[in-house]
Amino acid sequence: MRDTYKEKDFVNYVGHNPSSYGNTNIAQIDSLIEGENYWEFQLTVIEPYEKVYCMANLIRPIFTEAEHLLNLGFVEETATPKTRVFRLGELIVSSFYLYIPELHLHFNSGFCLGNVSEITLETFRGEYLKSNEVDFSALHETFPTLANLNDLIYEYVKYYDFDIRKIYKA
Repeated sequence: MRDTYKEKDFVNYVGHNPSSYGNTNIAQIDSLIEGENYWEFQLTVIEPYEKVYCMANLIRPIFTEAEHLLNLGFVEETATPKTRVFRLGELIVSSFYLYIPELHLHFNSGFCLGNVSEITLETFRGEYLKSNEVDFSALHETFPTLANLNDLIYEYVKYYDFDIRKIYKA
C-alpha cells in the first residue's frame, strides 16, 4: 500500500465544511502544497461538486473493494473462502488468503494485479517467505498491489475510459 498522495488521486474527504458532516465524500486531488510541517490539498469534491482546501488529516485513502471491480465491469471468475479472481478483458485482479500453521501466519494478499490464486504453499514459502516473514517487495514485484483504489484506476485507464461515477454508480 502506498503512503503518499499524488495529483489526480481520489480520496475520501472527511472534512470540515457543512456538506461533509457525517458523510464521506469522494474527492479528487487538484494540487498538493507542501509546507514545512504539513501537507495542504486543493480538492474537488465529486458529489456535491465543490472546491475545498484542507489539511492532510481530513483525507483518507480509498481501499479497493470487490464492489468497485464489479461496478467497473469486471466479472468474478473465482470466489472461494480463500481466493477471488476478477477479469475484465486482459486485466486480471485477484486476492488470496493463506495460513501457514507452523508459523501461526495468516496472510491476506489484498487485491493484486495478476492471478495470485495460482500461488501454491510451496511457491509462497520458496519465493515470498524470507526468515519466516513475508517478503512484500518480492510479492508486489510479481503481483503489484491494487489495495489503494488509485492503483487500480492507473491500471484500468491503460485499457478503458474511466469515470469515478462508474465505481459508485452515481
